[in-house]
Amino acid sequence: MENYQWRVEGLTSRLELEILIIVFQEIKGQITNSSGYLGKISDRSKELYFKNLTVGQYLHQQIKTNSHTRLKEQVFYRQDYLDEFERLWETQSKFHSELTSTLKTEIRDVVIFYQRRLKSQKRLINVCEFEGREIIIEKNGKSIPKNIGPKVYPKSAPLFQEVKIWQNLNDLEFKNIVTKEQFRPNLELKEDLFQKLNIREKLNTTSILKTAGLNARDGWNINFKNGLDGNHTIHKLYQGFQQIVEHSGHEIEWSKLQTQEIVQIINEVFGTLGINTDILHLNTDLEGHIYLSSSLSILAFTLLL
Repeated sequence: MENYQWRVEGLTSRLELEILIIVFQEIKGQITNSSGYLGKISDRSKELYFKNLTVGQYLHQQIKTNSHTRLKEQVFYRQDYLDEFERLWETQSKFHSELTSTLKTEIRDVVIFYQRRLKSQKRLINVCEFEGREIIIEKNGKSIPKNIGPKVYPKSAPLFQEVKIWQNLNDLEFKNIVTKEQFRPNLELKEDLFQKLNIREKLNTTSILKTAGLNARDGWNINFKNGLDGNHTIHKLYQGFQQIVEHSGHEIEWSKLQTQEIVQIINEVFGTLGINTDILHLNTDLEGHIYLSSSLSILAFTLLL
């Protein structure tokens, strides 16, 4: 309790240098222990931001409420600890002339927050199997084959997710085990299924048959045993969009809505909240820098969710 009390008091009043050292040691220890806990870090960090709290204040409030609260596994982003360090140093440097900017750099960047540079992992990214080619290079007097060409796209990229959906739709077949009838979906049905899959994690067989106006009780089935995979990336985004709508005071049963209704509601609410609704629609037909700018806008918004 005393350690967290110091971390709160240090934001507004003078601490003895010995006490300040203990506070910084506490912060450093929590950073060291945080590397293995990633579950709810993001939620805690958002709470700090919206309530304008430091890590110490956040944990101190919990102890005041319940002295038996378990704090050990409550960890935060490095930036959250850095923000607390900056606020503590800014306040305490007014009381202690020893806390110079040079000492601050040494303690912050070397003692507490030092982190080695990340090693490049580019070598692990495969070359596209369709556009790559093999060449022979000389290394240590030996001829070695090497694949060169464009690198593959990340699986999480919205464009990859769309390609995956269309690939599955082009392979989709409807079969009737009773009448032996079978057919492939026309373009209109494919587009209808795509709109649903593009904001969902997946569609099961029943939903796919229903979209096509068919029923499993009549003997209809598809050639995908577990249904069709959707757009996992956009699905996660829309989960965040729905949370924003709910936090703005709207109570909506999303499970009962059709795809277009979900998009329309989010579009309308975002409009009233002053949020640019372009982020709801990634146009993968764009090319070059225009597509990249659009993708980065969606990525930046994702990081805020």
